[in-house]
Order: sequence, then structure tokens, then C-alpha cells
Amino acid sequence: MRHLVLGGTGTVESLVVRGLLDKGEAVRVLTRSAEHAKVLPKGAEAVLGDLTDPGTYEKIFAGFENLFLLTANGRAT
Repeated sequence: MRHLVLGGTGTVESLVVRGLLDKGEAVRVLTRSAEHAKVLPKGAEAVLGDLTDPGTYEKIFAGFENLFLLTANGRAT
């Protein structure tokens, strides 16, 4: 099963990525930063994109079965 983790370089999301990889799952991680993409765990596939740019949606959301998205529970700073 292929999973897409939005913000997979963040504190919680990076744990989700590692947990999925440990279970042998295919993981794609959305990041806006090529630098962050370079430090993803072995086996994770990076996809560069920006959710504020609808032109990147096709590339981001193609070919996965599950999505993990963690949203803030308060005011963004």
C-alpha cells in the first residue's frame, strides 16, 4: 500500500514515516524543501510541491492509497 505523508519532515510526521517504513510500506513524503528531501529516511520517496500552488497537485496526489495529514489544533504562529 502506498502512503502520502504531508509534511513528513516534521516532528510527528517523521515518526509516521519511520513507522510505515518499518512495516514495509511504501511512503511518499511531501516537502517544499529540496534540502529536507535529502534527509528523508532510506526508502521514503520525496515529492516536492506546495499546497498553496494548485499547479503541483497532480504531481503530489497521484499514485497513493492513503493520506496522513496533521493539522494544528490552535492558532498558527
